Formats: sequence, structure tokens, C-alpha cells
Amino acid sequence: MNTAIRMNTMTETLRHATHPETVRTTLNREWDYLRNRNLRIETCSVHRAFPYKAGQYVVKYEFLLDDGKQTHIQPAFGELVSENVEAYRREIVTKLRKTRRGQIGRDQDTDLVAAIPSLSMLLRLPGMDEKLPGLILAHNHEHAQRHLSSLLGDAKDGVSSILSTTILNHRLGKRCILRAEQDSSNSSANSVILRCLRQHDIKHRYNYEVMQALWEHGFNDTAKDAIRIPEPLQIIDALSTLIMEDVPGEMLGETTRWSLYRQAGLAGAALGKLHHCPLQVGKTYSIQEELQMLAGWVRLTSQLRPDLRDALQDAFTYVRGQLLKLPGITPVLAHRDFYGKQILYDGEQTILIDFDTLCHTDPALDIGNYLAHNIFSGLQAGKHFNPVEHRLFLEAYGETCHLPPMHRIDIWTQATLLRLACLYALSTDCQHLIPGILGEIPAGLA
Repeated sequence: MNTAIRMNTMTETLRHATHPETVRTTLNREWDYLRNRNLRIETCSVHRAFPYKAGQYVVKYEFLLDDGKQTHIQPAFGELVSENVEAYRREIVTKLRKTRRGQIGRDQDTDLVAAIPSLSMLLRLPGMDEKLPGLILAHNHEHAQRHLSSLLGDAKDGVSSILSTTILNHRLGKRCILRAEQDSSNSSANSVILRCLRQHDIKHRYNYEVMQALWEHGFNDTAKDAIRIPEPLQIIDALSTLIMEDVPGEMLGETTRWSLYRQAGLAGAALGKLHHCPLQVGKTYSIQEELQMLAGWVRLTSQLRPDLRDALQDAFTYVRGQLLKLPGITPVLAHRDFYGKQILYDGEQTILIDFDTLCHTDPALDIGNYLAHNIFSGLQAGKHFNPVEHRLFLEAYGETCHLPPMHRIDIWTQATLLRLACLYALSTDCQHLIPGILGEIPAGLA
């Protein structure tokens, strides 16, 4: 099969896999997991679709499952494959059974990983990932005891009792965030956060070293400004896993108890401190890299949403032209994925998290990323843009760092809005917002 035909076939497969009613009907008929537990999918929501392997994609779903008495939400990943999906399932299950992964018992059959041939899909639940060896800690109690008991503290008789390991966030093939908790009946109950990354990937070590350096550069629990990061505790090289402190606090956003004005000031101060930090890291990020990433997303989204093709291309042409006109600027230490959900607040301390993308780049990128996510969150909540929140964020940032020119911030904001439009163009809950998002870009929809 030539490349063009293969791409068209995968595009059509992805269209079916992102049609909620098609997926709901098919899975209610074919998914053994439901039949074995007397469950039924009441609603299917497409959260996101993203590239996975060469020419293939993953769709993240949220299903509302009903057992006849009550309902609950169940996330799942649908990996779209071009080969024989039954044979591919056998290959993946074999890998998950291997001792070093230990996510499925050697003699255990499982319906947590299922072949759905009519959708050309391998469907799996979070926590089943052959690329993340650290997930053995979520499935094998002996491994969890061996690696975590000293960190969680000893219980009675010198044996640490780990109550549970909970999946907080899973990006298939990339990372999984776990919380490991000691038995809560123990008065010294404790918990840690595990960041499980790809096998043979040194990113866990890079994260650990970066967090150690930030801790030593004033982002620690004794910081006078109360802006800190979780304390890095240790790494498990064999499992490509970083272990860190489980800090208290809520992610910033619409649902927290803190006013949006207060949140804006907290976020601006935290970003200003990061940009002011003299720490040097080995990664940079350029305008060319941003444009390459955006071009790929616009191309994919245009294939799947031909109704948006012209608006997306017009927006990309505008953003590209504006970014390329920007004069050079001194790069700073930047987060590169800075927005409300990367910040925790407990009423006293502000905690920055997630340093996978830490690098040196244009400070306006982080500022624009935060503002764009704020605009997007407002659209999700059905609210109009509030300039006061943005002003408070920029003022708090400016107390520590020199603020870049507003034109520069505006274009990076628009670049992020274009990326968000692509990321959520297939989302069941957000696709109706795309015209509004593109409307924030001068070349977007009117």
C-alpha cells in the first residue's frame, strides 16, 4: 500500500474513531470488558486525538458506564493500528506479561487490553502501557514495597503497608503519574508521587537533576516568597521513574476556591521567579521548532476537520508571518507548558510542577501560553474575556522580570490559541469552541 493510500485509510479510520455514537454502539456490541462486568456505555466523549507512532494515532475517551444501579466515568485509550489488530493485541499482551513490566500476570487472561477489529483499534484502560516499565509499581505489590517502603515510612513491625497506588494522569506511551499511599490507618501515613517515563529514556534523570537544581536555586520549602517545587526524592533507573514529594494544594483554575484575581497574581509571581532564575539547562526552543509543531497540527486537523481547513491555514499563515518578524531576544529559563494546571496552591505556598519541557527560550512564549489557556478556559466556562485577570498576571510578573513588549506577548498568545484549536478540534466537549478560539487570531474566523 503506497503512502497516500495508507494516509487516507488512517484518516478515515480516525474519523470513525472520533465519532462518539459510532464508538459507543460498536463497543457496547464488541467490548468484552463491558459484557464481563455487566456494564453498558451510556455516553462516549472524545477527549483528544494525537499522533502516536508513525502514521498512527491514539484517541483518549471518557465513557460513562452504567451497571444498572449507578454510573461512573472510565477513561480509555484507543490506539488505531493499520495491521491485524488481533495479532497486535497478542503482541502487546505478551510484552505486558514479561517479568520486567509485570502489568499482567503470566497466566492471567485480561480484558483490560482488547482488540476491536471493526474500528481497527486496540482499546486499553489507563495503567496498561508496555512502554512504561514503572507501571509495575501500580500492579505488583512486592515491587512497590521494595522501592517505596523506605520513602513512605515503616509501619508496625517494620513493614510498610502501602494502601494503594492511584493513577493521576496517563499519556499513552509517554508518561504516567501515580500517587503511592501508605495505609491511612497508620498515624504516620504518607504518600509520594511517581513519574513513570519511557523505557530507556533518560528524561526521568533529566527531570530529577533539573528539580534538584531548582530546589537549590531557591524553589524549596524554605523560600521566603513561598514559591517552590515538589522536593525530588530519588530515581529508579531500571524503571525510568522519578519519585517526588506529594505536595498539598489545588491546581489553579475555575473549580478552585481561590478567586481568579488571586490566581492571576500567584501565577504571574511564580513565572516571574522562574524566568529570573539563573539556572542553565541544556535545552533550547526556537521559533522554527514552534512553527514546525504548529504546521504538523494544522495539517492533521485540516484532514480531519475539512470545514476548518481554510480558517486554520489562514491563522497559521498569520502566526507564522508574525513570529518570523520578531526581533531576537535574550532567552530565559522557561517552563514551555505554563498554565493554571501546572501550579498548585494550598493557601500559603505556590508550587510549580511538571518540568519535562524546561528550556531556554523567549519569555513571551510562557506568558502567551498562560494567557491563551486563560482565554480557552473562559470560553469553556461560557464567560467573556476578563482583562483584569490578565492585567494582574502581567503586573505580578513585572514585579520580578522585565515584561516583553505586548506585541510579542500577543503573537505567542495567538500561536498557543492555534495549537489549542487543533488539539481540541475533535473533542466532544470543546469542538464547538473552535470558531471562538480562532476568532481570537486576526486571520481566524470572523
